[in-house]
Order: sequence, then structure tokens, then C-alpha cells
Amino acid sequence: MTKSRSKQLDMLNGSIWNKILIFALPVAATAILEQLFNASDIAVVGNFTGAGKR
Repeated sequence: MTKSRSKQLDMLNGSIWNKILIFALPVAATAILEQLFNASDIAVVGNFTGAGKR
């Protein structure tokens, strides 16, 4: 049997700067991906609902 290792981050003890970085990077990456998704969504919808096309 294999043991599963759970990696836990202790936010209460030790240096705070590494923990803030480990916490903030996924949040920032998620925000960037959300903005890219919204931009691509606007581009696709803009092709179908473009003004002036008849």
C-alpha cells in the first residue's frame, strides 16, 4: 500500500513572506486566467454580434 502524503502549510508559525508568496501565486494566476477567458469570450461574441454587419 502507498501512503498518501498531505502537504499542509502552517500559516501561523515561521516566516510570513514565503507563505504569502505560496498563497498569492495561485490567486494571481487564477485572476490572470479569468481575464484571458473574459477577453476571449468578448472576442467570440463580438464576431457574432458585430455592429454594422448585414
